[in-house]
Amino acid sequence: MKVEIRLFADLRELAGQKSVQEELPGGATVEDAIKKLAGRVGREFQGKVLDEAGHVRKIFSVLVNEQMIANLDGPLTKLKDGDVIAIFPPVAGG
Repeated sequence: MKVEIRLFADLRELAGQKSVQEELPGGATVEDAIKKLAGRVGREFQGKVLDEAGHVRKIFSVLVNEQMIANLDGPLTKLKDGDVIAIFPPVAGG
């Protein structure tokens, strides 16, 4: 199956693009997709997005088809062909 991963803020800069397509096996999860992207993009991106255990850091807002994964099955949310994942880094301001 094919999914699209949209990146925002400094994640775009690290990846060198704002959106990527990933080919994944059936039954893949959000975390599987992000790990595959991180492995392809490089160590700096990987270190920013994944923790020491290789899991998606909880500080990121991740959506699948405009729904927060926190309201679904978290990083273990199963994907379907054509799904769109959006990853937003934490934002500071005031």
